[in-house]
Amino acid sequence: MRSQKRPYPGSIEEAVAALVSYLPLKEKAAIARMDEDGLLELNLSLGLYVRDRLGLWSENKKLLDECLSRFPGPGKEVYKDAATAVIIKALWQKLRETHSLRIV
Repeated sequence: MRSQKRPYPGSIEEAVAALVSYLPLKEKAAIARMDEDGLLELNLSLGLYVRDRLGLWSENKKLLDECLSRFPGPGKEVYKDAATAVIIKALWQKLRETHSLRIV
């Protein structure tokens, strides 16, 4: 039963924090180095994990609704993919702030 596990994140920010805690450092750094065009490929490779781990298949309606409210334009008919894209873009933006290599 799901009640024995940690609850699903209820917001995009919580979802990003959960993903940051799950991903190994090497993966976080690789995502931070990607350009925005690489997000489509990331959505394909990481998307299934995101949908499963964050309950987007059916159980986490609160997060799904928040993601869809931020999804630009048409395309909501593929709502789980759209929600995943919103979360992955937010993850990428966060990792670019926290895990990018900087010249010191």
